[in-house]
Amino acid sequence: MSARLARPAAIALAAAGVLALGGCASLTLQQQKSEAEIKAFADETAQVYGLSRISLLVGQDVASTGGTYRRGLFTISTPLLLSPYRDSVVAHEMAHYVLGHDAPLRSSTGYDRQREQELRELDANAKAVEILVRVSRISEEQALRTLYAHLIAVHRGSQRGTAMLAPGHRPPCEEVADLLGRFPHHASWTGSLECAPEALARGIRPHGPRAKAVREPGREGSASEQLVYAYFTDRPPASGTALRTGAGSNLPPNVADFWVDEDRDLVLFLAVKNTGKKIKVASRWVSADGVQRRWLEWEVDQSAARGAWTWLTHGRDIGAVWLWPGRWRVTVSLDGVEAGTYRFELHPGAGQ
Repeated sequence: MSARLARPAAIALAAAGVLALGGCASLTLQQQKSEAEIKAFADETAQVYGLSRISLLVGQDVASTGGTYRRGLFTISTPLLLSPYRDSVVAHEMAHYVLGHDAPLRSSTGYDRQREQELRELDANAKAVEILVRVSRISEEQALRTLYAHLIAVHRGSQRGTAMLAPGHRPPCEEVADLLGRFPHHASWTGSLECAPEALARGIRPHGPRAKAVREPGREGSASEQLVYAYFTDRPPASGTALRTGAGSNLPPNVADFWVDEDRDLVLFLAVKNTGKKIKVASRWVSADGVQRRWLEWEVDQSAARGAWTWLTHGRDIGAVWLWPGRWRVTVSLDGVEAGTYRFELHPGAGQ
């Protein structure tokens, strides 16, 4: 039986059900499907490693990185169900279970206990790669990419001040370096990655020059006049920036080509005509294999907006789509009505 997290599978895992710490809540169909996939993955992990099955608890207000494993209970937050980093978090927490990290820390002093816990986290990262290979039946390269995409997103989030260092963890860039260093046979593509240890650089696979065409800001693919601009960019404007058109324009560049080992940001830039009221903007991101990978939704309050239009961005870190090179399709809707479809090309990096 395959327990790929990308597909539903037979479920034999004992489930503790859904815990809504802030009150009763129900899961959407997509969330229920994801929960079922996680249960199946956890159940098969236990079978592969000859361990007892564990219970799964889904909670709306579960803190930390989205998932925890403690004493036979695997707890995940509701947002993790639809997160692009779900597989990495699930495999990491299952690694704690497989490695027996329920055992009390042996150290007695605070410093030594912190170091011991950090080493457990590093070991869990590496074990998660093995678990993804054995349970999800994917290649080691793809499993390593799955963990890297998550860790580097945490690193970039910490740089921007949008992610906090989890207790017991080293800085995410250090965790990345440790993880990649444990798989030196992948140096041809990992050696050039952000946070990779210097020792891997000697194995980098060289690549030729990469030309990226920059076009004028536009709205090609739009089906609604309400969208003044709609395009992808690798240089999103900072929050609160007053954008100008015409002479002295400071609109972000319009690009449609991105490389997984070169770009950091991949953003859909949108400029919406001012309606003087609240408007809900959503985007559905579908990878080249036809699978929806992201659903982003924002409510924009234009009641006090000045000017003819309001700008916003969907997406940011390229790590959220990094694992699926190819031609992506993103459909935008305004208040539930389809407003346009836009495409970008995500090119594989060296060795991918």
